[in-house]
Amino acid sequence: MGCTLATPPPGLVDSRELAQILSPEDIKVVQETWLYLQDDMSRMGLEIFKRFFAQNGDLKRLFYKKLHCSGVTLENVAHIPFDERKLMSHGLVVMEALGAAVECLHDSDQLSLLLIGVGERHVLYGVQREMIPRLWPAIVSVIEEYLGEHFSSKAGRSWERVFQYIGSRVIEGIERWHKNMDVEKQLEPDQH
Repeated sequence: MGCTLATPPPGLVDSRELAQILSPEDIKVVQETWLYLQDDMSRMGLEIFKRFFAQNGDLKRLFYKKLHCSGVTLENVAHIPFDERKLMSHGLVVMEALGAAVECLHDSDQLSLLLIGVGERHVLYGVQREMIPRLWPAIVSVIEEYLGEHFSSKAGRSWERVFQYIGSRVIEGIERWHKNMDVEKQLEPDQH
């Protein structure tokens, strides 16, 4: 995928730098361990979402329209498994985005812009800021399993810092979307 976004407009990305959260060693560890993870992104993404929904059945409703299978309604979605092919497809998209983020760890502005955009898009699916940290336990358990002997406490800490950064920027995108909507509502002429 690569880190190929256009230069961000002035003021779009705030001044917090990736280097305040990640050390060069963290970036090196994450990028090296990613090499072991990228070979089976579809299955890894599927496993992350299976574990995520096992721990967060209440959030299945957010995926209802995109991932439902026959016989599933919004009312019973928390108790019925998703169509695995659809869930795997979505998992691959997420893993490819994670791969793009890993490739961009050297470029705080580009990575921030990418992640803020992810947050802004996810608002349209009903994602709220407090939901973002709930994904980490599923991600780390799958990373640890897939890395096997290549997983270490250092790798776990480095990935956690990456996820903290990713999560903070996605949340920033969610908040930015809501702020922009509030401004637009204030600018609308009174309909009375």
